Amino acid sequence: MSYADKQSKAKLLGEAEQDLIDESVEKLRKYLIETNKSLLESSFLDREKRDKLSSKISEYIQRNSIAIPNIEQQELVSTILDEITGFGILQPLIDREDITDIFVNGTKSIRYIGPEGDTLFVEPLTNEVITFSSESEILRLAYRLVNVTESTLTTAKPYTDTALPRLRLNIMKSDISGIGTSISIRKSSSELRATRERMLETNQASAEELDFFKAAVQAKLKILIVGGTGTGKTEFIKHLAQHIPNNERTLVAEDDPELFLHELYPEKHFYTFECRMTGNPETDIPYSIGLKLGLRQHPRRIIVGESRGEEAMQMVEFFESGHSGFTSIHAESSEEALQRLKKMCLRSGVNLSGDDILQSIAGAFDLIIVMEKLEDNNRYITQVSEIEGYDYQKNRVTLNDLFLFDYKKENFVFNDLGGVEQLNGVHELKNKFSHRLKRKMSRSLAEPKLIEKLI
Repeated sequence: MSYADKQSKAKLLGEAEQDLIDESVEKLRKYLIETNKSLLESSFLDREKRDKLSSKISEYIQRNSIAIPNIEQQELVSTILDEITGFGILQPLIDREDITDIFVNGTKSIRYIGPEGDTLFVEPLTNEVITFSSESEILRLAYRLVNVTESTLTTAKPYTDTALPRLRLNIMKSDISGIGTSISIRKSSSELRATRERMLETNQASAEELDFFKAAVQAKLKILIVGGTGTGKTEFIKHLAQHIPNNERTLVAEDDPELFLHELYPEKHFYTFECRMTGNPETDIPYSIGLKLGLRQHPRRIIVGESRGEEAMQMVEFFESGHSGFTSIHAESSEEALQRLKKMCLRSGVNLSGDDILQSIAGAFDLIIVMEKLEDNNRYITQVSEIEGYDYQKNRVTLNDLFLFDYKKENFVFNDLGGVEQLNGVHELKNKFSHRLKRKMSRSLAEPKLIEKLI
């Protein structure tokens, strides 16, 4: 039964029946948080866990002899399940594997990011815009999501930034959002979307680049992945991780879990740390503490999901000391990424100048990979640069561009609406390895055939 059908049927219920349902929902939500919190959190996106939760709800209803006039038990279970873990009119978007982001803009519109890029949510057959009917309906969903986390959403604090398994949530109530309550949902997948075949098919990278990336991981190069929001940094980290040897102990540190590398590659020796930010200094566990704890468990390599704050200096020092790994940073270019990373390190309070930190960064990383989402809404690796070293006279990190993505407007293919359908760009090999990187690669376990054109 569709959400619209369920809504129509619910309207036929009397006020007394609806009150009984609401009362049962609150009792069950409290019970499940106390007894099956992990299962409850996972049920928002995991269908198998959702089925298990349905059984728990059915058992509770039978055990407590809960009955609502004019509603059969199975229908009651389904209704309560939807009220606790359902997404209402957003459910079709949640169920689609190819959608990564969903945006609720008050009652004005719902948009999502999928294969077609930023798209308005409409009824497929009639092209009628689908949106929430009222502010209260949006708030009902917002509280449903927040109630199972440790976050709060109140008049005093009309916003929250929180997470559920495979879901990252940002909510702003109408108090501070001029368009009404707005919700941003980022979905993560435990599957590998950025396969070699997919990346070649979409021209995200060339075969020569993908061969080199495999060799770079084999050679234990330290890699900085750069890109703006939605450029595919997380998926690319998952792609790189497949090349890490199975017996190499690797720390995976994230603020919100998005990589799920231990599930994607169960044969590998990954162990994880996740931040816990509750808003209470006594119970918060920030990145900086997590990295310190994780590094004491003797990893051979580390993966930091995204560098955002003062933990950046710890990470730079770890890489500078010779350990391998990779991380991502939100920036639009390699130069901007270096400056952002410098500022993050300065915020840690370290007693070093900006130039000293740039020197450390130059020693910490071997490679910068820049990712962009371009005019055709596809993701591309647009720059692959080797860090050659530090120019002490000009006080800057020196880069050697190995690959660049070249595209020209005159080669664009446009669709009927005037949008760009295809870029027809080319990934070009620009330069070969510097002597330093050539020496490092030749002494590593990288397969020589993967880097023949770069030597």
